[in-house]
Amino acid sequence: MDVSDKIIDVPKWNYDTSRMVNDLRVDGVVSSTEIRLPFPSGAGQIGVTTDFNTTGIVLTKTPDSIELLMDSSNPPTTIKEGGTKDASTTHFYYVDKQNKKIVPKTGTTFPSNDYAIINYTWLAPSPVHQTAPDSISNYGLWKQQLTLSDIQSIADAEARTAELLSNFSEPFLLGEFLVDNSSDPGINLGDKVLVVDTINSPNINQELVITKQVLSYPGTSQEINVGDESIRLADWQMNVETRLKRLEELLSLQNQDLILELYDFSNQMQIENRYLEIQVADSSTDSIWGIAVWGTDNWDGTPSPATMHFVSQGEDNYKEYFYDTDFKGTNTTASWTTTNDVTFTSGQVAESSSIDFNNGIIISVKVEVVIDLGSVLIEVTADGTNWETIINDSTHIFSNQGTDLRWRLTENNSSTATVSKVKITGYH
Repeated sequence: MDVSDKIIDVPKWNYDTSRMVNDLRVDGVVSSTEIRLPFPSGAGQIGVTTDFNTTGIVLTKTPDSIELLMDSSNPPTTIKEGGTKDASTTHFYYVDKQNKKIVPKTGTTFPSNDYAIINYTWLAPSPVHQTAPDSISNYGLWKQQLTLSDIQSIADAEARTAELLSNFSEPFLLGEFLVDNSSDPGINLGDKVLVVDTINSPNINQELVITKQVLSYPGTSQEINVGDESIRLADWQMNVETRLKRLEELLSLQNQDLILELYDFSNQMQIENRYLEIQVADSSTDSIWGIAVWGTDNWDGTPSPATMHFVSQGEDNYKEYFYDTDFKGTNTTASWTTTNDVTFTSGQVAESSSIDFNNGIIISVKVEVVIDLGSVLIEVTADGTNWETIINDSTHIFSNQGTDLRWRLTENNSSTATVSKVKITGYH
């Protein structure tokens, strides 16, 4: 859209040099370089030659690929098989790239006095440096150094450097002017407009993008800010995204032999209130005067014992998975540990402490017990004293109602038993 005939004042032009680059060095590309150890000839002897040890051979550079020849005779001619550190194959050595070292297979050493020759490749950094002489002449020197991880060759780096200089060696153009608003000019933020300015020097005749639009009411004009940054970078950015997508595909194909398994994990967790327990203690008889040290001892040297006052399960839903002993009763004789089950021998008992206490009258209850092995008798009490037998996974109406709910399991088949879960609901 041409807005030149709608401009009602002299445009103000500025040049943004904050991102200018006309002297650019790009790092990230490497070239494969072959290295021989020992250099330039001969063979290293294990345990004799420096860095040729029975526990490993130290390299001068980080290796990309390695050929190891080792024999008891000189010169060595047997090519040894490489592998990975924890592999169970018949490999002879593996490479510790982080420490630049060839290491014998785990649990072994290199034979002392054997001879070895190492031929390996090293990916040597090959930075690319380019300048834009015309830009330097017009705007001065603007130096920059970049490290790019998506370049694969020197030619690739040279092309990228040229692209960067082409887009950033000239300052971005910024303009500001008023547009007649008496009749709808039909322009909006983000539109591309043609601006022709024959008054300022140098003249402007190019397409720019509206970056800011200020409307005034009432009023006959609107303030417009324009620039060329998004236009200049649009094609370049599209090319970069295409290149990155192709590079990702290439690397995925090249590295597929390194991927043993892929797993898709969806880790969602819902937090629940497990239980609330309140204990109380009577401190009315506690005293410190003449008995203990203030700030150090309890009031009378011994605290008053706390007693159970209230217990409530989250959402009145008790689930025992046996990963702790919070509700393990003192009468338990079965093996109740924290390994996600309780095990019984003949006649043994697993009994809970109060799982609901002083939380209202308990009239009925439903109990579900997961029995993995054997047989157990299931009992519950609503008053903490009178035990009543219940059928597994059924609702029970108490003969003796109360406010102290507990459960009890007893092995009843003169054998062994295992239980992995107790779930109690329906009591409130």
